[in-house]
Amino acid sequence: METQRLDVWLDIACLFRTRSEAQNACKIGRVEVNGQPAKPHREIKPGDEIVISRPLGRKQTIVVENMAERHIAKPDARALYEDRTPKPTEEEIEMRRITRLARAFSRGPVAGLRAPGQLVAQGRRGMGVPGDGGLDALAECAEPDPSLGEPGMCRSTQTSTHGGLAPRRMEAPQASGQR
Repeated sequence: METQRLDVWLDIACLFRTRSEAQNACKIGRVEVNGQPAKPHREIKPGDEIVISRPLGRKQTIVVENMAERHIAKPDARALYEDRTPKPTEEEIEMRRITRLARAFSRGPVAGLRAPGQLVAQGRRGMGVPGDGGLDALAECAEPDPSLGEPGMCRSTQTSTHGGLAPRRMEAPQASGQR
C-alpha cells in the first residue's frame, strides 16, 4: 500500500479519536498536506508533511513515514509518522496554564452546587405527580419574592433538593358547572 486516504490514515495513526473527527477537521480547514488545505479523501504517501491546527493556536507538524491497513495500538501507531512539532516555549506553557485556569473558573458552579431556582434531577423527575417529591411536593407561596429575579418564584419554608425555591402555583380557572 503506497497511498491512503488522509482521514483514514489520521485515524489509524491515532492523531484523532475517530475517523469522523478527522474528516470534520479536514472539512473545516484544520489539516494541511504539503502546505495546502486538504480534504478527507486526499491520498497521502510517505514523505508528505501534514500540519494539524490544534486548540489554543497550536500547530502539530508531522511527516508520514509508513502506512497501515488497519488500526494498531497507539505506541505502534507512533511509528507511522515523525513528529516535527517544535517544543513549546516557556511563555506558551504559561499561557496554556493560565487559559486552563480561566476556563475552569468560567464553567460555572462547582459540581453538586446549584444556582438558585435550578432543580436537580430528583426534583425534575416527578414534576406534576402528587406525592412523588416533584414540584407538587414543593411549598405553595402566596406572594412571590421579587428579590429572586424570576417571576413566580418564592422562598420555600422547607428544605429541599431544589435550593429552597419553589414556583408559585397557578390555579387554573374552572368552568362554571364543572368540577
